[in-house]
Amino acid sequence: MPGWTRSSLLRGSSAWAPASAAAPSSAGPSYEILCEFFNCFESSTRLLRMKGSKATFPNICASIRNLAERRFTYGHLAQLKYIMPEAMMLAFILQNLGVHDL
Repeated sequence: MPGWTRSSLLRGSSAWAPASAAAPSSAGPSYEILCEFFNCFESSTRLLRMKGSKATFPNICASIRNLAERRFTYGHLAQLKYIMPEAMMLAFILQNLGVHDL
């Protein structure tokens, strides 16, 4: 896989894209979709931070669904984290839902 650098490909100026000088369509449709998801993810987290809300997966997922007009799943999040581990810092927090082990 080539090195990853910041450039403007689809939306905004902070999209992650391959470092090669090839056209965006040569990366394949799956990478274009992931690039769009990353741009929406970045916008969503910024908007939630400005709003004062927590950037939880359900909040981010709903925002990405509205921006990208596509369903965003844990699988997409895992793919983004695998491709760009240094760009995404994730914290998994287990919530107490009232279920107790005896």
